[in-house]
Amino acid sequence: MTTMSTVIRDKVQAWLKDDGWTLGEQSVLENAWAFIVEDNTGRKIIVEQKPNREDELIIHSSIVVDEVTAQKIGELPEGERNELIWDLRFELLKTELEFQGVQFPLRQVQVGERIFIDALTKDAFLRRTANIRRGILAVMWVLGRKFSR
Repeated sequence: MTTMSTVIRDKVQAWLKDDGWTLGEQSVLENAWAFIVEDNTGRKIIVEQKPNREDELIIHSSIVVDEVTAQKIGELPEGERNELIWDLRFELLKTELEFQGVQFPLRQVQVGERIFIDALTKDAFLRRTANIRRGILAVMWVLGRKFSR
């Protein structure tokens, strides 16, 4: 029997494939699913529908701060380190994404966005995946700008 959740999952996967994403690891449970997709530059996002939340999809990603960068952040004077954390927060606010993990010590930053089924169109969904990409880039570029000198 095909459920609404299955129909939505299949539609979302087709949209992502059409947009050039590669489908990776999948997890399917009754009325819930999740999968990882990767773009042509290696950026990964997770798309999921949680149990008992058939009206909502969550699109999110995590940016893991490598040990070298984490060490460089830790070596910054406190004022400069705090300024970096605030710069990251303000850049992420501009993306209008939900985010967490922007604190010291900076180990992993999560960015995400929800879309409700009543607003689910190919355009709306792919705009949200593009927003997640911009959130990933915001973190990478703020850190890159700081430490590439």
